Amino acid sequence: MKKRRANVLPLPAMVIFLLLPGVLAGQEGKSTAEQRRDTLRYGTETEIAALVKTISDENDSSLDAALIDLAKTSRSKTILTGLFAYFNNQKKAGLEDRAIQALEQRADEANETILAAASYLGSIRCARALGALKDLLQNGDTRFQGAAIRALGKAVGREDPPAGGAAASGDTSGDTSLADETAQFLLDYAQDRELAADPRRELVGALGETRSKRGAAFLEDIASNEEERAGIRIAALEALALTGEGAAVVTGAVSSNDPNVRAAAVGALYPYEGPDVEAAILEGFRDSFFRTRLAAADAAGKRRMAEAAPFLAYRARKDEAQAVREKAIRALGSIGPEGETALAALFADASASDAVRIACAEQLVTLNAETYGPRVAAEMRAAKEKKRTALYNGFMRALKKAGINEADPAPAD
Repeated sequence: MKKRRANVLPLPAMVIFLLLPGVLAGQEGKSTAEQRRDTLRYGTETEIAALVKTISDENDSSLDAALIDLAKTSRSKTILTGLFAYFNNQKKAGLEDRAIQALEQRADEANETILAAASYLGSIRCARALGALKDLLQNGDTRFQGAAIRALGKAVGREDPPAGGAAASGDTSGDTSLADETAQFLLDYAQDRELAADPRRELVGALGETRSKRGAAFLEDIASNEEERAGIRIAALEALALTGEGAAVVTGAVSSNDPNVRAAAVGALYPYEGPDVEAAILEGFRDSFFRTRLAAADAAGKRRMAEAAPFLAYRARKDEAQAVREKAIRALGSIGPEGETALAALFADASASDAVRIACAEQLVTLNAETYGPRVAAEMRAAKEKKRTALYNGFMRALKKAGINEADPAPAD
């Protein structure tokens, strides 16, 4: 009778079997940072892209240097577009060289990579990318046209103009030569070819982003042309506001027959000064188109326009559009004592809607927690006694948002 052989593993397999728990234990013992670095070294493009999204969600900058190194050598569309998007959203420098390379050597890159690189360079205002962006616009595929135009405007742009006339008074702090040069390049580009509606609108917006006055006349012609497409006129109005030029044209557009153009014109008035400008903003509160009233509230808030307080209070209580009511309440919170008084009156008015009173409470405790925190807490307790759950919960959220303990003592008489 034959003896049955024992099931004995071959030596190499036995070694692996014996060592495997230790290897796995070593992996499990690694910190999150070490595991993430391993993913960047050895992971697939899908795994790396997932990690980049996680890092972005967590706003974790600890691996930025490793990500920059990875971008230098990668040609993966998935990895590069993810990296450019992450650095773009965070407004982080570090990928400029790789992004410029993607534009200059675009024959070797995926279209998505080129588009993401152009967007990134514009977002971080990378002026040294101007040459590559101009070349992309002039000699690249038409599918890159819009991205190149947008990036050119942003690359030389400055911060938004302050409200109430600083831009209109001609503030050109800093070196504007690159902005003027880029604006002229865009104007020449528009003059040399017949642009379709979409790239033309992009170009108008880019001229505004440059903040250069070089394109003001071009923008004024478009904004004042009743025969022009509404979308392009709106872009021109917004661009003029960024340059601080064309106050008369923007004010005139408030009377346009097109409601969307009227709304854009009222919204674009915030940087200008003068009685005509303020009168046009106040008139916007009477417009039948809700977006115009919304724009008026936004402009009044940006300008901290005390004269608008009664208009804003009325809109906060009566407007049929929720967006306008909410915007009016936020605007009241930004315009000083007149706005605070109006908010306090709305908050104390039991006939006002729950939504209005809650929104007013949020603004008031933000403005002055010491004064209004106890008042909101008292109203919250009253709402609880009356079993008005929505109002109670809303006041509680307002207090928590301001970091106030709802158990704080009630106000003194």
